[in-house]
Amino acid sequence: MRSLPEAPPPPLHRRESSRSSGRRRRLSGSRRSSVCGSGSPSRPPSLPDPHAKATALQENKKLQEEVEQVRRSLLEVGDKCEAAVVKYELYKIKSKGKIHALRSDYQSELEAVRRRVTQLEAEVALKGDQLRAEDTLRRQLEEDLGKTRAERQEMASRVRESERAAQEQVREVKLLQERVNLLKEENDRLGERLQDLTLAAIVG
Repeated sequence: MRSLPEAPPPPLHRRESSRSSGRRRRLSGSRRSSVCGSGSPSRPPSLPDPHAKATALQENKKLQEEVEQVRRSLLEVGDKCEAAVVKYELYKIKSKGKIHALRSDYQSELEAVRRRVTQLEAEVALKGDQLRAEDTLRRQLEEDLGKTRAERQEMASRVRESERAAQEQVREVKLLQERVNLLKEENDRLGERLQDLTLAAIVG
């Protein structure tokens, strides 16, 4: 019998294509089996977002700058508060000294006027009977007494003016005290704000 001629081997690119097709079928089959075997496809691990990290760093930097600014404001308010307290204490001491000096001068001058009035009244009472006929001398004494009374009225006016000045100084002292209290409240508020910002910076 005559033997049949052997079929020529397939080209190389066909053999490679058939091998690739076989590998793809095996891979797709293994994928299907893995998908069918597991409940849900596994997710790749999430990577940190560089934009969110940069935003957080920028916010932290702004928060630190705000904390530093509040700290500087707190120091400035503390210095102003201390200066106001010192000024208030000095003003209080000076005002107290002025009031004491005015009161002492007023007491001395008032006592002198009282002695003078007592002396003049005693002289008038003593010489009243003797000087009834001497109108000129009587008028002179009355004039002196009028001057003394005018001086007394002037002294009383000066005393009232001194009292008004003292009251004005007391009002100024109260205003300074209120300003010191406001500065203390602002100091406390800034201190609380600084604590909140510091805590926020630590937590952030």
